[in-house]
Amino acid sequence: MKHQRTVTEADFRLPEFRAAKLEDYELRPGDDKPVRKDRWMTGLLQIASTVGLHSRQGFEISQVVEAVEQLTKDAHSWETEDLPDRNSLLDIKLTDGSILAGVAYAPNATRMAWRGQDLNGVREHLMAWREAKPAPTADE
Repeated sequence: MKHQRTVTEADFRLPEFRAAKLEDYELRPGDDKPVRKDRWMTGLLQIASTVGLHSRQGFEISQVVEAVEQLTKDAHSWETEDLPDRNSLLDIKLTDGSILAGVAYAPNATRMAWRGQDLNGVREHLMAWREAKPAPTADE
């Protein structure tokens, strides 16, 4: 007769959480899904490694952002001149360095909206803009 092992609490866990320690996880706001507390740092380290920066050598977050910007630089460059004179979807870069992608812009109303929110007062913080790239199609 073969010896059977004793059932443990881990046997009732989903496979991805079998060896997990509770102190390494938190519930994500919005959907209460258990997620690793270090997911942002882990993601940043993966991106840094992908763009050629290594944690052993040390780097600043701004270096990671700069390296990603260099990789994605193409004909789709940032403008600092006047906004377009037609209704457009824009990516806008604000003075704090943040980027809002897919901002709806209507020049006649001098209005901007992003994800259904009116962006009143954002123009005074606008550093640069570019035409938003169209979303990829299923064929791409």
